[in-house]
Amino acid sequence: MTSNSDKLYFHIIKRNDYFELTALSKDRQLWYNLPDEHKTLTSHKILCSKQIVKKAMKGIKPINGFRKFCIPIDDELRKEYFDDYGNLSYLNELLEESNFGNEPVADKSNETEFFIKKIMELEAKLKSHSKSKLQDIEKKFILEKFDKRQNAKDWLKKFEGECLRHEVFDDTNIIEALRYFISGSTDDWYKANITKFGLDTWSDWKASFLTVFAGKSWKIVNTAHNYKYIGGSLIDYALAKERLCLEAEANTPTILRINMIVAGLPSQVQSKLDREEITTIEKLFKEIRKLDESIFIKPRYRNNSLDKEIPNKTKNNIDTKTTSENQKSQHKDHSLNNKTFIQAEKNTKKPCFICEKLGFKNRYHPISECRNRNASTDEDRKMMNIEIDEQSLN
Repeated sequence: MTSNSDKLYFHIIKRNDYFELTALSKDRQLWYNLPDEHKTLTSHKILCSKQIVKKAMKGIKPINGFRKFCIPIDDELRKEYFDDYGNLSYLNELLEESNFGNEPVADKSNETEFFIKKIMELEAKLKSHSKSKLQDIEKKFILEKFDKRQNAKDWLKKFEGECLRHEVFDDTNIIEALRYFISGSTDDWYKANITKFGLDTWSDWKASFLTVFAGKSWKIVNTAHNYKYIGGSLIDYALAKERLCLEAEANTPTILRINMIVAGLPSQVQSKLDREEITTIEKLFKEIRKLDESIFIKPRYRNNSLDKEIPNKTKNNIDTKTTSENQKSQHKDHSLNNKTFIQAEKNTKKPCFICEKLGFKNRYHPISECRNRNASTDEDRKMMNIEIDEQSLN
C-alpha cells in the first residue's frame, strides 16, 4: 500500500482560458507556491501527460474553480519537482512555503448569489471566447487534414497533441475542432456520428474513428518497402522514403529507416555510403546531399510504386523514334512540295514572246499556232524551236 510520502499533491485553478498550477505538497498540510512565471499548467509537460490531470481539468467547470489531487511519485515527477536532497523545487529553485491549505474558510453564504451571477457571466464569456478560438484553430494547428491516406492511429495522436498544446480540453470543443481537419468521405462519418454520439463524449468518437479508419491492410507497408529511387534528386527520394516508413509504422527504429532508404538507392550510390559511419538519419541525409551535388542525375520521373510514368530510357527511345519519324515526314513533304512546285512551274502558261515583241501583250497561245510567225526574225525562230522542243518533252 502506498504511503503519503510516496505521493505528491497538486493544486490547480481554472482561469478564463487556461489552467494554473498554484502549489504542491507532500502531505496536504504544508504547501509550496510556484513562481508566477511558472504557474501556467501547460508548461508542465510531464504533469500534463498524466491521465489524472486531464480528468481534473475536465472536472473543473466554473471560472476560478479548483481541484486538489495526488499522483504517486515516479522517476519523472521526482526529477521534475524534487532536488537532490528531497526538497520540493522546480527548475532547481526551492519553492516558497505557504499555509493556504490550513487557512480557515470564511463564511460567504451572503455572497453566494453574487458569485453565482458572476460565474454565469464568466462562463458565458468563456463560451463565446472558445467559439472564436475554434474559428482560428485551423490556422493554429500544425496538422494536415485526414483523408484516409494517413495512418489513422498516428494522425489521431497528433490531433490530440495539438488540442493539448492549444488548451482545447473540453470534449465538445475537441469534437468541434475535429470537423476542421477531415475531408472527403470522412465528412459523412462525422455527420453520422453527430446523430449517434452527439457532441459530449470524445472517447466514443475516438473509438469510432479508430474502428472505421485504422489501417488493416498491408498496402501502406508494401508502398514503403517498394518505393525505390528512379531519377531526380537523391535527397527528395530519401525524404519521401522516410515519410512512407513513418506512415507505415510511427515507431520504426532509426537503423531500420536508414536501411530501407539505402536499399532503395542504386547500387553505385550505395557503394559510396559508409555503413559504419552512418548511424543517424541526419548523417545519412548529409552524405546523400553531397552525392546529389556531385553525381549527374537524369531528369526526374515519378516512382513506379506511386504515379507511374514512362521510365527515362524508354522515354528517350520514344523521343528519338518520334524525332526520326518527324524528320522523315518533313523530308518527304519537302520532296513532294518541290516536285509539285516544279510541275506547277512547267504547267504555268507563258505569253507568246513573238506577239509580245510586236507589241501584242498578254496573248497566251502555243508558239506553233502564232499567226505572226512569218514576221519573226531568225533569232525568234530559234527561240520558237526551243519552246516547241520543251513542250514536246513535257
